[in-house]
Amino acid sequence: MTNIIQFPVEFVQGWNLIGKLIREILTEHGASEIMTAHICKKMKQHWEKINVQFKSSLSYTLPQHPTPEDAEELKVAIQKMLEEDFGKQIQQFTNQMLLEILKLEIESYSAKYPSSTDSPA
Repeated sequence: MTNIIQFPVEFVQGWNLIGKLIREILTEHGASEIMTAHICKKMKQHWEKINVQFKSSLSYTLPQHPTPEDAEELKVAIQKMLEEDFGKQIQQFTNQMLLEILKLEIESYSAKYPSSTDSPA
C-alpha cells in the first residue's frame, strides 16, 4: 500500500496566502480575533465567488490537408465560441459581482447610518 500525500490545489494555496495577508493587516490595525475571524470568513466567501473558471468547448474536425479556407473557418468558429460562450459567462459573472457589491454597500450604509434620521441626505 502506498501513501499518497495530498497537496493543496492552486485555489486553496491562493486563499491561504490571501487569508494570511488579511489576518496580518487586521492584526496590525488592532482588530480583535473575533473580528478577524468574521472578516476572514466573509472574505473567503468572496474569494470563492470571484475565483470562477469559465468553461467552453469547441468541436471541429480538421481535414487531413487543410486549406487556407479551412483555417479561416476554424478561426471564425473559435471567435464565435469566444464571443458567445465566454462573453455570456463573463457578463453573468460581472452582473453577479455587481449585485454582491451592491449588497455590501447596503450593509455598509446601514451600519454607518442605522436610522433614516442619521443619513447624510
